[in-house]
Amino acid sequence: MRACGWFGWVLVTIVAVTVAPPMPGGAVPVRSAAGVDPVLEIAPTSWWMVPANASVFRAVWTGIPPECNLTSDWYRWSTPGPTVGGVLNATDDATANFSAATVASGTTELELRSAATEACSGAQTAVVGTAFANVSVDAPLAILNATAGPNPEATGTVAGFSGTVAGGWPPYVLRVTWDDGTVGWANLSAPGPFSLAHRYAAGRYVPSVVVADADGLVANATAAEPLTVGDGLEAAIAPSSYTAEVGVPDAFRVAVLNGTAYSWAEVCEEGTDVAAAGSDPALNCTFEHPGRATVSVSLDQFATGPANTTASLSLPVEGPLAVSVAAPGAPAEVGGTTAVPVTLAGGVPPFRLTWSEVGNRSAGATTVYADGTLELPFAPVEPGEDDLSVVAVDAVGATAAAVSPDLPVAAPLDAGDAARSELAGGATRVLGALSILAGAAPFEWDVSATAAASDAGPLTGSLAAPGDVVWNATFPGAEPPNVTVVVVDAAGSVWVGSLVFPPTPPLRAQVRTAAGATGLLDLTVVTTGGVPPVRLWVNTSAGTAWNATVPADGDGKWAVPVDASGNLTVSATVVDAAGRAVTNTSHVVLPPPAAAPTPPPPPAPSAPNEGWVAPLVVSAACVAVGVGVWRLRRHAPAPTPSPPPDARGVLRQIIHACDGVDRATVELLAEEDGLPVESARAELDRLIADGTVRSEVGSNGVEILAWANLEAP
Repeated sequence: MRACGWFGWVLVTIVAVTVAPPMPGGAVPVRSAAGVDPVLEIAPTSWWMVPANASVFRAVWTGIPPECNLTSDWYRWSTPGPTVGGVLNATDDATANFSAATVASGTTELELRSAATEACSGAQTAVVGTAFANVSVDAPLAILNATAGPNPEATGTVAGFSGTVAGGWPPYVLRVTWDDGTVGWANLSAPGPFSLAHRYAAGRYVPSVVVADADGLVANATAAEPLTVGDGLEAAIAPSSYTAEVGVPDAFRVAVLNGTAYSWAEVCEEGTDVAAAGSDPALNCTFEHPGRATVSVSLDQFATGPANTTASLSLPVEGPLAVSVAAPGAPAEVGGTTAVPVTLAGGVPPFRLTWSEVGNRSAGATTVYADGTLELPFAPVEPGEDDLSVVAVDAVGATAAAVSPDLPVAAPLDAGDAARSELAGGATRVLGALSILAGAAPFEWDVSATAAASDAGPLTGSLAAPGDVVWNATFPGAEPPNVTVVVVDAAGSVWVGSLVFPPTPPLRAQVRTAAGATGLLDLTVVTTGGVPPVRLWVNTSAGTAWNATVPADGDGKWAVPVDASGNLTVSATVVDAAGRAVTNTSHVVLPPPAAAPTPPPPPAPSAPNEGWVAPLVVSAACVAVGVGVWRLRRHAPAPTPSPPPDARGVLRQIIHACDGVDRATVELLAEEDGLPVESARAELDRLIADGTVRSEVGSNGVEILAWANLEAP
């Protein structure tokens, strides 16, 4: 099996099998979604027929659970072996017609292949089955070349009665009426010759035989020429064949009893031949017209005194032997068998047929006992074009040959498929491709899965030649179902591809917590498996609620602002796109907030303008140190009394100079500038509310601030 070369993102392992024929009456199913294997059968599974009859055979799926529905996608009927018993008129639906032939009795095996889709509680399964049925055909029961002899014969000697049983269904029982008041019995296990012996008194006798086969059919025959038994001058005609053929010489020997010297005359159908006297007269007759002919002989004996006798024989004359070969109804394929129709006409049965594929050694042979149409197996060994050569030889040695039309031979059915899946909105989207690489065109294909599909592209179709097909389907849930792809070609070969998607690895998460800088919780999360994207949700015993997206590499670190100190319980939950969650609970001790800076000593009472001394900002620049953002500042060498700080002005100097700073840092720097944290928070909320300060939450969940209104406070 070869995978699709253009499908660069193949993520699955493909298993392909050619369905092998099981035992007759069985099936080769793919495991049903309901845990029960539906079975394909042919109804009837066995049947008995006689020539000129035709019967309809029907496909039946059984073993379907009550809660399931099964829809057939296609059928392929064929005869895998030689069918001397009849001809299958195959269809592409659930029925086929089989017509019994007259060439011979035998059993013909019918083969049926089918694919169906079984739906059980929303899950779908592709089911492929192969079934067989046996058709027993009774060709007409007949007795060929019934003769008694030697003829004539002397009184008291033993005579024989012989012939050939053809058609019917063995074994056979024979009853011979000797025409002298006695009967004889014989058994025959198979079609073919029989012979019985009997001792006669003087006289002329016409023995006859009745044969009954295993199915109760009966046939009878009488000796082609009366048997003469006596002690005087007697004569009889013994042909080389009691059935003649147009254009083939038939040799006749005249047997004489109790005669020494005589003259004789002979008459064939076409004229008279006169020969000189002799003791062993013989003649050859070549007939020009089919039907019946009479051969006669008259004898005059002089050695013992005047005496004469006559003998005559009436026999059937068949037309010339002919054989023809037609193209098969189904394409030929390497590794398979195709039935090729062959028709015999004329000639003298039985017929020996031999056939071979032109250019190789494969051959077959069979014997049939009547003319008509039969099908011979054609099993090519290499792709290209081939021919079937057929030679027929009849009972009188006539030969006819024919070669079939050119038979295209396809390479064995070969295909490849591949698929990938992706998660979208809680459902699994499966994108697949099928490449039919070789086989007998046209092809039919279908896709089914162990779950019901929605939003599906074409999941069944046909191709007139090898090529590629793209298909897609959406299935509920995060796990892709098992998908089965089935291809059947015109020769009846079946290819099955099973796409088994590996299950998504389970979600695993490790969460570590530690105390960070003042008011911050250091959080580290490591995840494996699951279906991305993966989200993190954090809740603390202090009422903090925070979330973030875990990076694709599965390792993320954050500093989570927490307005608490002391013992803290942290619950961290990791949730993947399939809804699977892992929760970790941990405990951490956070340090108390940093002590407020010691205010400068109050000025002496006598000094004017006593009060708060504002720090001197050296620069409006900010630098990143560790986790936070810090300002560079210094104190004036001699404190200058000033009024208490204006909250809006302090916050503007921090946020505008350090644009993009996080809120926790803003509050910390404001406190260093002498603005109480509570005042800073209240003022920040007002500035954010009126749009003076923009507030955004970054990818790590931290609130970022920027001064929007640059006007002076």
